[in-house]
Amino acid sequence: MPRFASFLTPFALTAALSACGSFASPFDGTDQSGAGVTSAATTDSPFESTYPTVFVRGTPNDWAASPMSLVGDHDWSLELASGPTDSERFKFDVYGDWSVNFGDDEGDQLADPSGHDIALPPGKRLIVHFNDASSYYWVEERTWQAEVAIRLPSGIDRRALDRKQVNLSIDGQPYGWSYIYVDDEHPTAYAPIGGLALGAEASLTFDS
Repeated sequence: MPRFASFLTPFALTAALSACGSFASPFDGTDQSGAGVTSAATTDSPFESTYPTVFVRGTPNDWAASPMSLVGDHDWSLELASGPTDSERFKFDVYGDWSVNFGDDEGDQLADPSGHDIALPPGKRLIVHFNDASSYYWVEERTWQAEVAIRLPSGIDRRALDRKQVNLSIDGQPYGWSYIYVDDEHPTAYAPIGGLALGAEASLTFDS
């Protein structure tokens, strides 16, 4: 008979496993997207750029000017958290004074000078990217990876779960397979899980 476990991601894991055991906090959690992204302005950088600075202004920061970081040639990034409303939006502001700003008039992910506000999904941890050479921008949801500890009831040998295949679902949708591992570096059996978004509900299913 299949056994199920569910938890909130990335770090608020809730114990909900059947007779096989329960989940605990992950051993660690690392960002899977936006490596090197910070919220500090980059004015002295080894990378080439068209503009000396780029800021994001919108509903997540009450339209203040949040500086983006230059993380590659012409590539700017900023992490932000969108609010709960269905009207979340933003624009790019080059100098922080609205004198040169970009939105999107066509919805084609190409920034237009003084264009319309760009919509954001509500209630998400996001990374905003902008290329100041091509004017191409994109917004991605930040994801994490974690090693989820599986604690077994007394009397059950954790080695029985080593390399056991488990099916991962996120928000009720199949996400793929993972494996349970047992080794000397971890005190419990564990399952490496990736692609976890903030606040998503995930579950693992495995046989006997």
